[in-house]
Amino acid sequence: MKILKILNAFLRNGAIRGGNRMYEIFAVFKWVIEASIMGSVLVCAILPIRWALSRKFNVNWQYYIWFLLLIRLIMPYAPQSQLSIFNLLPTTIGSSDYNSQNDNGNKIESSNNKEKTVFNTTLQKQDTIENTEENIKTFKGLYQLMYRNINLNFAIVIAWILGFLIFLICMIISNLRFGIRIKKNFKYADSNINELFNECKVIMEVHRNIPVLLTKEVYSPCLLGFIRPKLLLPCHLQHKISNAELKCILLHEMAHYKRKDICVNWIVAIVKALHWFNPLIWYGFYKMHQDCEIACDAYALSHIDPEKRIEYGHTIIHLLKLVSVYKFTPGTTAVVSKYDKLEIKRRIIMISIFKKTSFKSVAIAVAIITAIGFTGLTNAKKVLATSGDDLENLQSQKAFLQKDKEDTVKLWAEALGTRDGSFRYAILSNDLKQTEYEKYSEMNWVVGGSSPWVVSYKINEKNKIDDKTYEYEIEYSMSDSTKTLYNSHENVTVQEIGGNWFVINHDDYDYLPEVTESNDSKFSTVQPRLAENSLLTDDKQCAAKLWAEALKERNGSFRYSILSNDLKQTEYEKYSKMNWIIGGSSPWILNYKINEKNKIDDKTYEYEIEYSMTDSTKAIYISYENITVQKNFGNWFVINHDNYEHMPEVNENMN
Repeated sequence: MKILKILNAFLRNGAIRGGNRMYEIFAVFKWVIEASIMGSVLVCAILPIRWALSRKFNVNWQYYIWFLLLIRLIMPYAPQSQLSIFNLLPTTIGSSDYNSQNDNGNKIESSNNKEKTVFNTTLQKQDTIENTEENIKTFKGLYQLMYRNINLNFAIVIAWILGFLIFLICMIISNLRFGIRIKKNFKYADSNINELFNECKVIMEVHRNIPVLLTKEVYSPCLLGFIRPKLLLPCHLQHKISNAELKCILLHEMAHYKRKDICVNWIVAIVKALHWFNPLIWYGFYKMHQDCEIACDAYALSHIDPEKRIEYGHTIIHLLKLVSVYKFTPGTTAVVSKYDKLEIKRRIIMISIFKKTSFKSVAIAVAIITAIGFTGLTNAKKVLATSGDDLENLQSQKAFLQKDKEDTVKLWAEALGTRDGSFRYAILSNDLKQTEYEKYSEMNWVVGGSSPWVVSYKINEKNKIDDKTYEYEIEYSMSDSTKTLYNSHENVTVQEIGGNWFVINHDDYDYLPEVTESNDSKFSTVQPRLAENSLLTDDKQCAAKLWAEALKERNGSFRYSILSNDLKQTEYEKYSKMNWIIGGSSPWILNYKINEKNKIDDKTYEYEIEYSMTDSTKAIYISYENITVQKNFGNWFVINHDNYEHMPEVNENMN
């Protein structure tokens, strides 16, 4: 339990300090879960096909078909296809309920019905906040659909990481201990065995020098290591088998070497550690191991004279009688296992009916594996929601759409500044929505990076392709906690479709466009240009809302503008040192609630602001802040507030 607490604290602290690392952890976990489900489906598809065609399918191809499972589990990306078998599976993509519910079953509501986006470049009009709300609306239902798409339980992620590490560490330790025991207790084979081994190497066309070691640490002949391979023979077998039997054994092990089975075994072992929780995947690899041995038998038999093939089968039976126990160690291969008698029987049958592969059987095998590859190595075609309530809620995307091409580009740039991927997704063309849905989903609908952050941007028309298609260049100015100034550029192409403008093409990048340091090494500590009078309000609650909104948008110039003159004097240096950026990158504020706490007199009121926050782990945090506002010359100003460095004290919401 102590280990779980330590790991939990480590991961949560990582999430609070910066989101990108946690996005990657959850993205890997999501990929493993999806790959495990798809791999399970593939195992269920391969097993009956393999059984039905076992007599017509060459033994080599029965083994090769399992590589489709291995590829499916390690490939980070798969193309979408209408032919994919996964189109038959139920999917929640694009059909999630828009209304998140808490543990009590009540719908989660924000302090406002729509999200507000406020950024330095939009603060030029007197009705700044109202205009921003009117022009750029993020409806809560749409946001929750996107934001909840990867609904992971943090404890499950910890359990998966611990399981993977335990399996991986045990596997490595087991192999290291086995190697150490071999080094302490072995002797080189005599000239008779080496001569026979060299003869087998010539037959198999193996040119590498592979030492043959006699040891008491193994109970069955096996090959150890793929970087510096060694052939291990049990000491007790040396005088119990004939040279003809030993030759069959050596040919089998050289077949493993030629087919690179040790390397494959290591890859399989690591993949099994990743999918330690899925018994169906383990069973699939167990059957793959069995087919590997039969395929090696076939490869060895193909290098043996036909009249001696029965002797190969007798060798397997004789060796089984001599082997008392066998423990599999990653990085090794072995001829037989005492605990696999049924499979030994199958191997003997396959040896007795062995015949060389015909062109017809190869063609059939290639056709079947290709068909399984097309259906099993592709992902389901993603379809956006088109049913009932989902379609109705998706209409809220229309709130994002712009009748002016430049406003669309501004919204694209604004989204990077506020790190809200839902903005960008809403103004993508339908084609880009289909291709980029998974990307935004995996990023938890958060774009950009926590540092450097966007300070301002400039929109430049770059090229007019036709009357309905324009290309723009966006120049970003960025900074970080060192006040270093960075420049970045991005190109987007917008097109008018159905009276609205959509992004049909844009630069591709992971988090931020390429960032270069500006010639101006530092920002001057000057407050961002702002018409302060435009933010003043004659409503006390609006002043409190603006104070909260400023923390949500991390804009210190908002707060500074509604400070009393005395606080402006004392806090100017603090805001200047922070480059007018307040708050923290993680956790971030989802919504807030304003509560009137105390009426001091008719012109002085105290408010409590309750913030709801989250981070990349989707944990919910609560924070509180107290401010006092006072009316002077017809407007309300903040005359007192809680003092903190970045964020008010944050506590995890246990509800």
